[in-house]
Amino acid sequence: MLDRRAVILLCSAIALFALSLALPALAVLDKPMFGGGATPKTFPGVVCFAMGWMYLPGWLGNPLFLAAAILHGLRRHRVAIVLLAIGLLSSLLAPLILASVHSSLFDFQDMLVGYYVWIASMVVMLIGATRSAYHAVDERWAAARGLTNDRPL
Repeated sequence: MLDRRAVILLCSAIALFALSLALPALAVLDKPMFGGGATPKTFPGVVCFAMGWMYLPGWLGNPLFLAAAILHGLRRHRVAIVLLAIGLLSSLLAPLILASVHSSLFDFQDMLVGYYVWIASMVVMLIGATRSAYHAVDERWAAARGLTNDRPL
């Protein structure tokens, strides 16, 4: 079972991820198919989540976040840390990938607050998994030396 602080960090990370789905995450210039001027458009996080698989390296952070949350809850903190680091790296590279893709439908403009909340959710989960991993090492070290507090005085 996770300790209280680990549960708080895990729930905070999941809440931030859910919040990022509701916030505007991407600003683009929409190019009409049959002429006319480009119009600015804003996509919420849920649209980026649903359509992001088309730009796979940046979207890869979503399934890795889910897997890391499950593994963190199962106390497999080291594996969760590795998955979160890979997911965070791919998520941080997502704007560069979008800027380099030349689409006939839209031009990438800017990342908005939803993107940064999404990144923050991964950072909070990474902090929680790292903290729990260190805590588990301390518990094993104390148990190996007989320094646990589960003995009566």
